[in-house]
Amino acid sequence: MTNLYAQQRLSLPDVDAIGYGADGSWIDLYTKLGTDRYAHRRLQIDRKEISISKASAAYQMVWHLYSCNDTLSRNDIERRESVSLM
Repeated sequence: MTNLYAQQRLSLPDVDAIGYGADGSWIDLYTKLGTDRYAHRRLQIDRKEISISKASAAYQMVWHLYSCNDTLSRNDIERRESVSLM
């Protein structure tokens, strides 16, 4: 029997709040700009099929970071989704 172990660790030092997409395919990131204003970025999670051997395949997680062209207040963020403000 073969055991496979995988772990991913994300370091987001400039993030002040995190929100999760409804279907789990993205994470919304918010960075405080000033009094009650936050910049919004989205960390998109995609899957890429990779071949392990001729008989099996697996999925590799692929991360993409996108900047959004909006700034939001704390109330705006809390109305949008479940958010953890740090």
